Amino acid sequence: MSVDNRDMVTKPDLLDFIEQQIVRRTRGGVHQLRVQSEGERLIISGYTSSYYVKQLAIHAILESVEPSMDARLMLDIQVIPTSLRHIEPAPRAWQD
Repeated sequence: MSVDNRDMVTKPDLLDFIEQQIVRRTRGGVHQLRVQSEGERLIISGYTSSYYVKQLAIHAILESVEPSMDARLMLDIQVIPTSLRHIEPAPRAWQD
């Protein structure tokens, strides 16, 4: 299902929809998942224990937005192996 992106990053229900799609596709495999908008950009962040789950999240995102929105996506899903999970994810450069 694709979504019209005209007012994409200003609609909280659309951000919730994208988050739900990621959770559904990854079966909750992305931890501390955040889907936010910042101006024209869509920012998706969190962490997971495998690149496979990150790939599933990417597919869920791309299926949820129009192709023209791809250039305005900022994906910050970090892969942290289970053995290193006690270490906090690195701070994101775009956060204040």
